[in-house]
Amino acid sequence: MSIEAHPGRAMVTRRLARSWGELTPEGEPAQVLRFVLPDRIVTILADDVHRWEHLQGEPEQLILNAGREQFTVEGLCLDDVRHALDLRRLTELRPNFAGGVRPGPRIRGIAISE
Repeated sequence: MSIEAHPGRAMVTRRLARSWGELTPEGEPAQVLRFVLPDRIVTILADDVHRWEHLQGEPEQLILNAGREQFTVEGLCLDDVRHALDLRRLTELRPNFAGGVRPGPRIRGIAISE
């Protein structure tokens, strides 16, 4: 006797949404990278991001260089964001610091400078 509802069929489970951003499916590289800011959304080509640096501390900073622009992400537990960049899967990044405590990265803000 099986305890599965439908033996032999894979269960369909909904993937939990990430409050901090979006990733491409595994094995698919990101084409663009969107930064969702309170007043606008900035999109760049993912291939334009040529360097990123993760600064430890309180708060942590993740600094991305793309062309002449520099994107500074400030928050806590940014390892998952850096890992998504390493794998070329990060396609959207957004602040999520407001609200309750959630597991994963806590992004306080994103700043853009030239």
